[in-house]
This record gives sequence, C-alpha cells and structure tokens, in this order.
Amino acid sequence: MTWIYNPFMTPLLGASAVCFGLLFIAGRYRHTPGSAYFTLLMLAMGAWTAMYGLELAAVGIAGKRFWAQAQYLAIPYVPVFWLAFLLTYTGKAGWLSGRRLAAGLAIPMATSLLAITSARHGLVLDSVRLETEGGIDILVRTFGMWFWVHTIYCYALLAAGCLLIGLSLNRTPQWYRGQRWILLISCLVPWLGNAFYLTGADITHTQVDPTPFLFTLSVVLLGWAVFYGRLFDVIPIGHDAVVKSLPDSVIILDRRDRVVEINPAACRLIGESATDIVGRSARIVLGPIRHLVDRERAAEEIREDIELDLDEGRGVFHLRIAPIRRHGRRVARLFILQDITASRHAQDDRLDSEKLKAALEMAGAVCHKLNQPIQGISGYAELLMLKVAPDDPLYKKIAGIKNQTEKMGEITNKLMGITRYRTARYTAGETIVDIDQSSPSRTE
Repeated sequence: MTWIYNPFMTPLLGASAVCFGLLFIAGRYRHTPGSAYFTLLMLAMGAWTAMYGLELAAVGIAGKRFWAQAQYLAIPYVPVFWLAFLLTYTGKAGWLSGRRLAAGLAIPMATSLLAITSARHGLVLDSVRLETEGGIDILVRTFGMWFWVHTIYCYALLAAGCLLIGLSLNRTPQWYRGQRWILLISCLVPWLGNAFYLTGADITHTQVDPTPFLFTLSVVLLGWAVFYGRLFDVIPIGHDAVVKSLPDSVIILDRRDRVVEINPAACRLIGESATDIVGRSARIVLGPIRHLVDRERAAEEIREDIELDLDEGRGVFHLRIAPIRRHGRRVARLFILQDITASRHAQDDRLDSEKLKAALEMAGAVCHKLNQPIQGISGYAELLMLKVAPDDPLYKKIAGIKNQTEKMGEITNKLMGITRYRTARYTAGETIVDIDQSSPSRTE
C-alpha cells in the first residue's frame, strides 16, 4: 500500500496526535470520575482522524476502501464513550451499570463487524468510487441500510449528551459553566458538519467528509479545557451525588405536596424505596413523618427539634423546613431531618451527671449538719431509757424516738452513698431526687 502526501493530512494527523496526548494526560487522573471514559473517547477520536488521514493519502481505490472500513473500528464508539463520560462528569454515574453499558455497545460492535465485512453484503458501505478534486483522489461512498441505523443511534446518543449538559447549566456554579460550554460546543461542531455531509448539503464544495477536520477544533477545545480549564482538577460534584451522600434525611415536595426528590437516608427513615415514594402524595407515603407535611406554610423557615416514633424506638430529630423559590415564587419545600438522638442522649447524660454532682454536694452538706444532732438525740434517748423502767409508759415512747433517729441515720447514710441521678414524682407534678433509687445500698 502506497501513500501520497496531501494538505488534508496535516490537520488530521495533528488532531490525532493531540487526542493521543490528551489520552496519556487523562491517565494521570485515572482516579478522577469520568477519566476512564474520557481516555476511551480520545482513543476512538484519535484513531478515527488518523485513519481518515491515511485514507486520503492512500493510492488506489483498494487502499482507500481498506482505511474507510477500518475507521469503523473507532467511529461507532465515539458517541457511546462521549455519553458515558458526560454521565459520570455530571454526577449520574449510577445510571451506568455494567448491563446498560454492554447494551449500549451492542450496536457499535455490530457496526464494526458489518463494516469490516461490508464488501460481502454492503450493509454499511454499499459501494465506493473515486473522484478527483484538485489533483487528489477522494473516495465517494454510497451507504447501506445498517449505516443509517448506526447513524440514528449515534445521533440519539449525542443528542442525549447535549441535553444532559444543557439541563445541567442552569444549576451549575458559575466557575463550572465554562467547562460545560466547551464540552457542548466540542460535541455540536463536528456532528453538525457530519449532518451537512450526510444530507448532501454542498457547503464545502467537496466530497471530503468535514467531520474529522471539525474534530480538530473539538480537540483544541478539549485540550484547552484540560490544560487551562483544569477539566480533571476541578471536575464538579454532581448534585445527585451530593444529595445521596448526605447523612441527613432530605425530602423535597412540590406545590401539591408530592415527593419530587428523596435521598437514601430519608428512605431508610421511612422504610420505603425511592421508586415507591417519588411522585406520590407525601401524606400517603411518608409514614412516621407525614404529619410534618401540613406544618405552617407561611413561615419563611422552620427550625425545631421533634420526636418521632420509629420501628427501632423513639428518635429525636432537628427539623428544618425551608421554601425553594424560582424567580421569586415558591415552587417547592425542602425538608431536612438531622438525627440528633445520640447527641440528645449524650446531653441528657451530661445533665444527669451535673445534677448528680450537685445532689452529692448537697447531700454531703446535709449529712454533715444532721449527723451530730441525730447522734445527740439518739444518745439522750439511750440515757433516758436507762433511767426509766421498761414497764413505764414513757419507756415505749423514748424507744420510739431512738428508732426514728436510727432511721434518720439510715437516710443520711443513703445520701452519702448516692452514685447516680434518679428522680421520683412528687405532689403537684413536681419531681424530687429518689434517694432509694439513687443509692446502690437499696440493692445491696
């Protein structure tokens, strides 16, 4: 196979070289979300532009047809890897399951196989012929039926990618929008050129396919995004990924109180899956928190601590209800429930500890003041009992005084032995320290 240099080769091989260069640069960011698909995208784009350059340089129809068919080892995979990269880049990588990716590669793989064997059936390249333009032989193609199936599929994937970028622009921080505009333009430019080529629009006045040449512009834009826009250094975290990773329960209700978004933490709290909740009335599906739906709507924001009866017991949550506005109008409400059960228990334990310390200090002071009078009364009672005959009516009363002083001594001993804080109900709904429960001597 022989080649003749022509001016078309320079931009094509240059674009191919940049693609392979970006491929190796992306390899340095292999742990960054989307870098693997970006690497595969650059590999496919680089191979496509390089092989089209070799097709234009090849001499004879056989050599040109060989490279025209070889290009389909790369062309069908560009839209697939492009969409996969955008899904990961915009935080929707969860949609890319292995089964879906394999299904997405089915048509490209079939296209590659049919293109290589196209001389037998003509399903991709039905026929080819040579036309000379400015002294350069150009391979003119007539496409078969499967080529149009492949083309419609590729355009659908590219349209989905562009729609994904377009929808994300409104809720993308300002410093990320430049990246996404670059990605959008780098996708649109070559495929618009390809559409003009396939529809026969005589814009360039040549039979040369402009798509690989327009990839040169795309590659320049992507190169700028990598080097100056720091595409992989400041890749944005998707909104969905952030919401799903929050430990707090997040629920968004629309104006009709239907659930429009819910994160995994809230699903665990309610005990239902997101597919069973989203789109349904909050009063029906929110289970233990359905009563929160009718909270005051006029307030700008509500913040308070609430208690909820859950399957695993009673929980304490910090509730925040805030309006979501668009163009000044309230369009939804945001509910955030932060589980503070553990911290509330820790706070209660700390308060109990402080109360116990105060009770112990008071008990020590009371016992110190009471012990001496109690001992004095008990001692005087014993002396009186020695001077009074056992059959004397006063003896029984003096013995009663001595017994009561002994009980008071037991109470002071319990006060001195308090090790925990326990309370008991008293009159008028008040609570007092339960000396018996607070002292371990009760159970000893």
